[in-house]
Amino acid sequence: MGNITFITADVTKITFQPNQFDLIFSNCLLQYMDDTELPRVVENILRWVNVDGHFFFREVSHLTPGLHDTFKNEEPCICRSTDTYNGLFNNVSIPVDGAEDEVYKFSLVAMNQVQCVKEAFSVEKDFYWIYKKIRCQRSDMSG
Repeated sequence: MGNITFITADVTKITFQPNQFDLIFSNCLLQYMDDTELPRVVENILRWVNVDGHFFFREVSHLTPGLHDTFKNEEPCICRSTDTYNGLFNNVSIPVDGAEDEVYKFSLVAMNQVQCVKEAFSVEKDFYWIYKKIRCQRSDMSG
């Protein structure tokens, strides 16, 4: 298409200027971050996406039967609950330059099970989220 750039890098080390992307897409990335890395990366993603831009991500659910046993020696994944991700994204914000009482935050647009995975495995295995970066009053930080 000519207007898409794909970047592969360590998300905990890469840097971008603020407001660089209309969409950031992540597929099963966050589950490989520990609880100290994850909030920093989410804050960076909030910084990098444009106002009214979106962050789409998909993660394997903590409800997946046997997942921890399957990968415990191969992949150090942390399968978090949907409530954990929702809480994190509801609480991350960054200040708006020059506006003392305003912040940028994520607003949930959609969250659901990945239907093809649910149908194939008959379990609540994978979920996706779509968040939008918005500007709001600091006092509007609930949800």
